[in-house]
Amino acid sequence: MNRKELRKKIFQMLKDHYRLIIYNDSTIQTVFSIKLTPIKVATLGSLGAILLILLTSVIIAYTPLRENIPGYPDEKVRLQIIRNYLLVDSLENEIKTRDAYFEKIRTLFAGEVLPDESQITDAGVKTQEVKFKSFNADSVFQDKLQEEKQNLSISNSQKRLPSIANIHFFTPLRGMITNKFNTKTEHLAVDVVGKLNARISSVLNGTVIFAGWTMETGYSIYIQHENNIISAYKHNAELLKDVGDKVKAGQVLAKGKSKKQIVTAEGKGVVNKITKTTIVLLSEGTIEKAYEIPAKRTLKVKNGDMVKAGTALTSGHVNLRELQQVTNIYAVQKYIMAEVQSIYASQGQTINDKHIEIIIRQMFSKARIADPGDTDYIVGEIVDALKLEKANTEIKKKGKQQAEFERLLLGLTRIALHTSSWLSAASFQETIRVLVEAATTKRVDELKGLKENVIIGKLIPTGAIFRKRMGIKEEN
Repeated sequence: MNRKELRKKIFQMLKDHYRLIIYNDSTIQTVFSIKLTPIKVATLGSLGAILLILLTSVIIAYTPLRENIPGYPDEKVRLQIIRNYLLVDSLENEIKTRDAYFEKIRTLFAGEVLPDESQITDAGVKTQEVKFKSFNADSVFQDKLQEEKQNLSISNSQKRLPSIANIHFFTPLRGMITNKFNTKTEHLAVDVVGKLNARISSVLNGTVIFAGWTMETGYSIYIQHENNIISAYKHNAELLKDVGDKVKAGQVLAKGKSKKQIVTAEGKGVVNKITKTTIVLLSEGTIEKAYEIPAKRTLKVKNGDMVKAGTALTSGHVNLRELQQVTNIYAVQKYIMAEVQSIYASQGQTINDKHIEIIIRQMFSKARIADPGDTDYIVGEIVDALKLEKANTEIKKKGKQQAEFERLLLGLTRIALHTSSWLSAASFQETIRVLVEAATTKRVDELKGLKENVIIGKLIPTGAIFRKRMGIKEEN
């Protein structure tokens, strides 16, 4: 077969029509049929290949799948390459600078004259005539210097609070004020005597700008706050922050200095007994203290009567928190019990003390953390007093520092809102605030109380239910 006949046969094959038929093997019926020619097959195959190439290119360019291609760097590698490039460029500049420096030294040792660098100009930069405007630079510099002398702030923020009276300052130290702020005597501070190793806290959020020891004030620390406010804490025993540290309101800055804790006697006397926390002083004669009594009050004592701390001298209601400070919790509980029972008795009603005692117990069931020590609590946190005492017992067994706290006297509304069950608290008052706080702090209600179980329709944990939950076996 010559070449001409072969070419003619190929052309004839390209012109011939073919049909692709798919039959059902069981029914011998045509399922699919298509008419094809070799030219159409080649054309469709080429278009399919082009579309496949385009789709692959799009996937590689715009999807993270490109990182799975062998040899293709991921995002971290590309960022590292860019950093390395910048580092190499910087190193080249440093090498050029070093070589120029060594060249100058070599020129000086050789006794040659260094080239004038001021006459070397960049050929790519067009020089233009520079016009200078005259102004009094000395006055501007003097104004700037005077402003820096009068402004000790390092803050560049232009934010201004409306008034310093609207700022809430955190209490830096709890104790007795021994010297007040007085501009007449140029005493621009408040001297406070606190407990041994008392914590000293920051009054506002800010940045430490000075932390060190001086001859006049001992260990001192200065905090820069917003609105150009600077707070100073002097005569400390130990500093806990360094310059540049960011602090928040209430955060511990230093520990109080025990040598500065001065206690003065109100009268003359002789020291009789000294312990770690008290000094017993025998006075010469008697110590008198006068109390101002309002005109509308009736005296409940007479001359010669013996009174104790917390005894009511006049008619009227006693301030419960003041009574707790001068006596103890038990005395306050007894006073509340007597007052409540007197109201029922005036109406001819009798009520068992145990019902009132349960309510009073709840009123004193909370405590505020003053110093967390080595516990997991934070300063100012209100916690259950029983849980706190249990935590202190465990910490004491480990030989660590216990938490210092003050027992709180809260009203019925506050106690209901500070219960461990957020479901019970939300059903009482301030529902939105309680639910938002519970959601943001991820609180879990374990449904241990009565009210929360009644709300959701579960059996209350009393009787057999309580014994079953606590694992107590019933006795016949």
